[in-house]
Parts: sequence; structure tokens; C-alpha cells
Amino acid sequence: MRPGTDDVELETINVIDDHAVQPTFSIVMPSYNTERFIGDAILSVARQHYQPVELVIVDDGSTDETAAAVEAYQERFAVPILLLRQRNQGAGAARNAGVAAAVGEWIVFLDSDDVLEPNALAAFATPLHTFPDAQWIGGDFSVVDEDDRAEIIPSLADRQKVRELLGEAFEDRRPLRLEDSGPKFIRVSLTAVGALAVRRDFFCQAGGFDESLRQAQDYHLWIRLAHLAPFHFVPEKVFRYRQRAGSKTNSGMPPRIGARAAFHALCDDKCLGVDHDAISERLNEFYVTDSIYCARKGRFRSALRLFWQARRYGRLRVRDFYVLAKALLKAVMYGAGRWQSFN
Repeated sequence: MRPGTDDVELETINVIDDHAVQPTFSIVMPSYNTERFIGDAILSVARQHYQPVELVIVDDGSTDETAAAVEAYQERFAVPILLLRQRNQGAGAARNAGVAAAVGEWIVFLDSDDVLEPNALAAFATPLHTFPDAQWIGGDFSVVDEDDRAEIIPSLADRQKVRELLGEAFEDRRPLRLEDSGPKFIRVSLTAVGALAVRRDFFCQAGGFDESLRQAQDYHLWIRLAHLAPFHFVPEKVFRYRQRAGSKTNSGMPPRIGARAAFHALCDDKCLGVDHDAISERLNEFYVTDSIYCARKGRFRSALRLFWQARRYGRLRVRDFYVLAKALLKAVMYGAGRWQSFN
């Protein structure tokens, strides 16, 4: 939605202020060449039933009109918008810069092509009635297509591993404290950027996003947070993740390449006290997954190299060999079929 088409919507926003617990939220939004989508993201902040104290947008060296789009909203937005500009350093660096400038007690991250649900901040405040010492809180979310019209993944509850850990919250429809969160986050990521509120001081204590990582900075941070304090979860949808055609999700890169780098970094963190056996087990899974992905894409050398590397982190199962062999054979047959069609 472009500036100039939604003045009525901005003028009719009401602040709901009936919570016994009234935390202050800053929304931190990194942006890079998202002129097309950032208006929707900003409006989703304006429509919050529980209003934030500010929206901090960090333009990460955009080359389009993203900054101009933000400036148009600054002039008539009920909540203060702070626009920071920096040379392109990546989303993690932009988020860290946004937190450094934020004044809220709590930080909610929202990527500039995603959308908060209207109840998001109110949902994040809910667990504080029961767990006033909570340091970070996650919520449910959906994955939608680029036009935000169709749900690709309706809910975290649809993921078996997630439901095994958070099923009680979904069944009882009430907030849950997940004790011993660290090992559980190693097993599976239970939140996402946009579905998380974290105390600003706690975020800084954990060291923020690791700017040396090019991908999976979020998962790397979640595991570090989980080793420092219990994760809290509220079973309400708080945002919609937009899966864009040009996003990393659809980049053609092996799906676990970022997670592999993040888990290697965790192994090097001597102060965190992670279970290195659990880290190795997950690395084994990541290498096997990426090996099979490459095999299906016809990248045979990469597939075999990744599969061989998986052996360094754990035993390979018979099923791993079977799935890889099947993927390689199918790719070879597909290639042979295409060759025959050209001759």
C-alpha cells in the first residue's frame, strides 16, 4: 500500500489501554529495497490494539525509494517513527542498530515485508500477568504468499516437532513457560523474527544478533537466549511472514546452509555451555538434508561432499543412504530423459 492512499485508516486508530500490566514496546524494522511492501508493514504497526511507544526503521543502504516511502508516513503517523540510515551491512546489523536507538522496555522485530497482526503487542503483554519475570515471549504465526492472499503454512501448530513442545499451550489456549529451553531450541526453532518480543536489556545481555553470520542470525540468537532464560509462548497469531519469490527462502541455496554456519558458531562459543553432542546431531541432520537437496538439483559433487561431511558429526543411517541414492538416481534419469528429448 503506497503513501497517500490510507489517511482514513491512520486517523481511525484507537489505543486500547486496559491492561493491568503495561509494558512499553519499541518496534524495530530493518529495511532494504522494500518500497513495495513497507507501507503494509508500517500500517500493521499503526493498527495495533496496544500501541508501541515508537517504530524504529533502519534503512540498510536501500537503492530504491524505501526511505522516501517511510518519510511520507512520518508526517502523519500517530506513533513516532525514527528513521535511521546506514550503509548496507545486513539485517542483523540493522536490527542491532535499531535496538541501540530504541527506548522501549521491550523490543519487537518486524521485517519490512512482513505484517503484524492487530493483536500482536496485546498478545505479547498477556503472559506477563502470569509470568512477570519473563524475558522473552514468542507467539504463533503464519507463512503467506507474496501478495498476502494465501496461507502456505497456517500455524506453528501444524509442525509436528513444534507441537510436541508447545502442544499444551495450543490445547489449553493459554501462555506457557518452557523450562530448560536451550536443548529444545537446538532441536527445533520455536519462534521467528516478527513473532517475538524480548526485553531490551536481556537482548543486550545476550549480545544481540551475530553480525558475522550472513544467514540464520535469528536462530543463532534464539538458542543463545534459550540458554539464558526460559522461553514463554502465547498461542495467538501475532504476524504473517511473507514468502517472496526473491527471498532467501526461494534462492535455490541449500535450505540448511545458514543453520550450519550458525551451529558451527555455537560450537565455538565457550561461554554458552551448549550441549555439543546435541549440536553435532543437528549438524549431521543439516548436512544430510542439504546433501539430498543438492542431489535432487543435479549437483552431484556438492551432494556427495556434504554427505561425506555429515559423517564428522554423527552416524549416517541406512535411510540416509537410501534417500540420497534415490535422489541421485532420479536426477540422473531426469537428465538422461532431457538429453534424449534434444536428440
